[in-house]
Amino acid sequence: MDGALGARRFSLSLIGVFAVTALVLAAAALYAVIAYGIERRTREIGVRMALGASQFAILQMIMSEGFCLVATGMALGFLAAIPLANLIATQLYGVSTHDPLTYAIVLVALSVAALFASYFAARRAMHLDPMVALRHE
Repeated sequence: MDGALGARRFSLSLIGVFAVTALVLAAAALYAVIAYGIERRTREIGVRMALGASQFAILQMIMSEGFCLVATGMALGFLAAIPLANLIATQLYGVSTHDPLTYAIVLVALSVAALFASYFAARRAMHLDPMVALRHE
């Protein structure tokens, strides 16, 4: 039995490794996009902080923008995944191509990765010195 299922087990392990790698790369890319946006808006954030915006308000602003990006991407990805799921139907065993639990788990995993990526980018912006940010070119 082990010999018969060995090739499939290896394929599924490899797909799992690729899936985790893709999730980490997606989180890193999201962090980079948000950090770049923060870098471009350093002066604006400095003005907000100089006018009295709290660190929580800055955190909330950046987290909401990051999550809007992720929600849009997840919606588009979900719409693309439904018709494309039939391409991998032969690789699935015991799972339907339209399994709602699988889609929910993927959406939750992506949401958590996006939450962490947005938080780490926002944490850098929260600790900007307003005077340094205002002088930033």
